Order: sequence, then structure tokens, then C-alpha cells
Amino acid sequence: SFGWRFFDKRAVPAAIVTILVTISTVSITTFVTPYGIEIGLSGIGTFFTAQAITMIFARLASGKLQRRLGRFKTMLLGLACDIVALVLLATMTNNAMMYGAAIMRGWGGGLYFPLLNVLSVENASRSGRGKAVSTYYAAYDLGAGVDDHLMDTNSIAHTQRMNADLLRISLLSALRTV
Repeated sequence: SFGWRFFDKRAVPAAIVTILVTISTVSITTFVTPYGIEIGLSGIGTFFTAQAITMIFARLASGKLQRRLGRFKTMLLGLACDIVALVLLATMTNNAMMYGAAIMRGWGGGLYFPLLNVLSVENASRSGRGKAVSTYYAAYDLGAGVDDHLMDTNSIAHTQRMNADLLRISLLSALRTV
């Protein structure tokens, strides 16, 4: 079929998890700054810096964690970190909670995004790896696009709770992926 000329069926399980985790990623990127300003946080501009620095360390540690814990437990750890981050964001009232959310979000994304990419590619044939990567990135783009339609622009807390629910669904999907 036409679509499978560009995508790899074997990458679909990881792509489903990618869609679900990307939804939460985009809503955080969209809402955290205006929400922090709205509730009077003074350091909201450093949220993404703290997240990025943590994500670098998480990516550096992810290979060792995968060897020690296995892929499945590493994926679960990353998703659990993201759920904690979303709960902190939905309930945050001060800078400490915001930084805690940034650190947990950095660990979460730093652990599962590289792993999802690997899982997308590893089952593909040598000649099909490009299609597997295409499937992974198309899933990321789809999650980003879907998020815009799911967000509740009147309530960041509601949006983050919904995203935590989607990440719990990701945990179930991960059972079939890893």
C-alpha cells in the first residue's frame, strides 16, 4: 500500500507510545510559561533550562540504566518521571515545585525518547531503517498536532491531569513495545 512505502509497520508500537508522550511534551512547552506567570512564579523562565540540563544528564545515563535495569524498566522509569512532572505542574504553587517538575520532566524525556527511537529502528530490516525513523518522527509530529486539539486553554491543571492520564495509557502501550 502507498502509506507503507514511507512507514515501517514494525515501528508502529513504539510510534503509538511516541504519540502519547509527545502530547504531554507539547502542552508543557505551550502552557508552562503563561501558567507560571499567571500564578506569580518568579523563575518560570528557567524551567526549560533546568529541564534541558537534566535531559542531557538523563540521556548520558540512559544507556547504563538500560543495561542495568533493562529497556522495559527504563521506559517505565521515564514515563513515571513524566507523570510526577505533570502532577507537579498541575498543582504547583511555588518555584520549588516548578523546578521539581522541570527536573522530573528532563529525566522522563531523556530516558524514553532515545529508547523509543531505538525501538522504532531495531526491528526494521537494514534497508527499512529509514522508514522506521520516518515512522518515529511522523508519530512525534502527529502527537504534537493532536495535542493542540486536546488542550483545555482555560485550565492548565486540567490539561496536565489529562496528560498524566495519557502517560498512564503509554505505560500500558509500553508493555507491548519493549
